[in-house]
Amino acid sequence: MRGPIHSSQAMVATSEPHAAKAGRLIFEQGGNAVDAAIATAIALTVTESPSNGIGSDAFAMVSVGDQIYGLSSSGKSPLNLSFETFSASGQVPRYGLKPITVPGTIKLWKTLHERFGRLPFERLFEPAITLAREGFLLAPTVKKSMEHAKSIYQKVLTDDIHKPFLDTFFNQNLDQLYTLKDHAKTLAEIAKEPDGFYTGDLMHKMVNYFKEHGGYLKEEDFRAHEAIWQTPLAVEAYGAKLYELPPNGQGMVALKALSIYTHTNDSLHHEIESLKRAFVAGKSVMHGEMSPSEIEQYLDIDHSILEAMKITEMAEDFTDPFLDDHGTVYLATGDLNMQVSLIQSNYMGYGSGIVMPGTGIAFQNRGANFLLKTHPNQYAPGKRPYHTLMPGFIKTPEGSGPLGVMGGFMQPQGHYQVFLNHLQKGMNIQEALDAPRYHYDKGLKLDVEPEYNKTSIEALKKAGHDVNVSDQVGLFGRGQIILRTKDGLLGATEKRCDGTIEVL
Repeated sequence: MRGPIHSSQAMVATSEPHAAKAGRLIFEQGGNAVDAAIATAIALTVTESPSNGIGSDAFAMVSVGDQIYGLSSSGKSPLNLSFETFSASGQVPRYGLKPITVPGTIKLWKTLHERFGRLPFERLFEPAITLAREGFLLAPTVKKSMEHAKSIYQKVLTDDIHKPFLDTFFNQNLDQLYTLKDHAKTLAEIAKEPDGFYTGDLMHKMVNYFKEHGGYLKEEDFRAHEAIWQTPLAVEAYGAKLYELPPNGQGMVALKALSIYTHTNDSLHHEIESLKRAFVAGKSVMHGEMSPSEIEQYLDIDHSILEAMKITEMAEDFTDPFLDDHGTVYLATGDLNMQVSLIQSNYMGYGSGIVMPGTGIAFQNRGANFLLKTHPNQYAPGKRPYHTLMPGFIKTPEGSGPLGVMGGFMQPQGHYQVFLNHLQKGMNIQEALDAPRYHYDKGLKLDVEPEYNKTSIEALKKAGHDVNVSDQVGLFGRGQIILRTKDGLLGATEKRCDGTIEVL
């Protein structure tokens, strides 16, 4: 059985070994946890391209001393794309030009560095640029994801506009050194002029590309993009606190589930039913522009108590308010003064299937998470969608630090389960990550990992849950934790991917 890893100085925890080494290198050069987090995030756009890229969105939480700061950089839909055009097919578009929203990741890197960084911004790009230019061997889980993606995208993306995307990522031997030379050139350009992505040469190149190919993002869309500082929300339970960012991310769902569950009788069935109720309530009201009063109403403790009282000893068959029509990377860094929780993603793997030739920029498809029906999350121009990304943070009697679990709508479920594993069930942070997980889909359906307790599975079935034992590892998320304790840093990483911890 694995245990947490200790460091007396600094630590990086993420899902891909080369990226973790990039973060450690920045620590060795005198960088702080923010510098290391940004360098790791940049490297992940190269080394884990099936999940994120230059065209991603990103969110972060930073702890400095006892103060926690939130930063959201989620792009809006094009001002020039009407509801009628977006919905013309009768379905939410998943690939192509329509679901592309303004990429927010570059703005988050720059904004985070301006406030908290120590080393020169340009230096944070050096490890990633070297990897992209000179090549690297794909980590086993990344390679498997790429092979799976290739088999799907080559069948689905048949239009000529997708050829640069297919050529960029799949036109080389995955068993040999893997390079992304156009990506390297673009990273070098961003390193020297990060504002150029939103106001300069790179922005004009992207806008001209969209204009030439019938796309929708224009200069005003890029110029209007902002990374927003936020005050994290929190719920206290079992002597600890779980922190999440306000919407448009879905962190509130984890908080609501925890709030409901603390007013039940603590059984596994009640744990799952609390999560289901939090999801249904969240998907009914959450959208990209929620007001403080709407957030307060959703998290209202009296409402949580009423929801807990409605839970019976039988599973309830809920209708999913979204009618769900995912890849993401998460990293944690820490030194003795500062800890960072950072997450970025293209959504649904590589995103839209659109790469601008000569740049390596794979554009996200976050617009695929809008709805067409009447709902607060209904598509509209210039609007942020309900977002799956959610960096987490915990404060416990043992210590405090970043917590994250990647994986689309698994993310709040992962935060919730790992928090309960550690604080309610007494597991150390590595055991809390390694413990078998469940994944709530919709209705009565519940997927569990093969190692899940057989007695628990039978009890859930008797309570009316439609339990399916699944070996789809990616379904259950991938997490990282770092705690700053009185004795230094403790880290835990994910067994379901190429989870890696690097220490100084």
